[in-house]
Amino acid sequence: WVTWLREPAPCQQGFSSWLSHSGNQEIKCKADPELYGDLPERISNTLYKLGLKDDSGYRSQLFQDFENNLISEIRTDEFYVNSFVDKIAHNMKKNNYFLHAIAGVMQHSDLDAINEHEEYIAQNMSDWLALAITVDALTEAQAKDIDFLEACMNTWDDDRRQQGGLLRSLGFSATVKLLSVDKPVKDGMRYRRNGQLDRSFTRNMLPFNIIEAVIYDIAQGNFDNAAAGLVLAKNHPGKYSDASAELLSDSTVKIKVPCPEHWADLYNTWNMAFVSDFNSMPYFTSILIVPSVSGYREWSCEEYMARRAYLLRSMLKYFSNLDESKRSHASPVASITRQWGRVNKASARHYESLIYRTYHDRNEVRVPPPVIAGS
Repeated sequence: WVTWLREPAPCQQGFSSWLSHSGNQEIKCKADPELYGDLPERISNTLYKLGLKDDSGYRSQLFQDFENNLISEIRTDEFYVNSFVDKIAHNMKKNNYFLHAIAGVMQHSDLDAINEHEEYIAQNMSDWLALAITVDALTEAQAKDIDFLEACMNTWDDDRRQQGGLLRSLGFSATVKLLSVDKPVKDGMRYRRNGQLDRSFTRNMLPFNIIEAVIYDIAQGNFDNAAAGLVLAKNHPGKYSDASAELLSDSTVKIKVPCPEHWADLYNTWNMAFVSDFNSMPYFTSILIVPSVSGYREWSCEEYMARRAYLLRSMLKYFSNLDESKRSHASPVASITRQWGRVNKASARHYESLIYRTYHDRNEVRVPPPVIAGS
């Protein structure tokens, strides 16, 4: 959808234009104002779906302050949306594994099937944009303010108790995912509050979460992407370090994965290929690239997974309140998922060679330049 905002139609031409941009040149998009003229109202509706406000008002003063600050920033900065999309494009162009994957998709997938979704994209773009901007700001606030994160988690726990269960609103697979995300988020929240961290934090839980997705990929026949996931799981936190996690003085949680920048790059493109097989794919892909998560090079690649967990927890809450008619409207394009997985498997081999040379051979390894579609 970033492509759509930059160059709305057809998607194929937008991706090709993006990929053919010179590597170090800043991308300046020109988002259509009609897409975000009612953005404040859509953000308010997004907060309803996130359970942070209801018919009686805000569930916490923190949530009211959050919305007021976000909408005020949007209204006072006429280039807010343009800047938001530019940040996403800037961040994703630094991920060579992602660029390889997109180039492969554009060269070998059913592109006509992509363009068939253009009417659906046009109809829902404003909602996706509001969702992305909201969860981006939400993730940033949760990462920086333990009180805000705790207020969100307590509110969502209250909702779960009142609703009497998750299966009805999320389904089996999403319920399993939510429960497996809840534990590390709450454990991390407790560590941040107490100022003490279990040095084995996420050592087993993170690979377990990845294996959950690997099993789904195998069941769907996406064997190459499953293979990439196994590489990520094998290179778990703490594999080559004394501790699997670190708590900084500002309560930031760092997850100590091997070669963290390339691990995050591979995880990012692997996860996007994984969700590309979902009927609800547009909702999940639109949040996987928001700046508060994709900008890990700007703060620390070792913070990536903590922020990624906050983002996923928020998204699962949003999804539980989303109308069924909106959850599964777009049919996935199998050729995209398959080709994306093939390239991810090749990227995983590169990552493994990097691991070997870094922790065993110690010889220098160069990251391959991005493959440009059509070159």
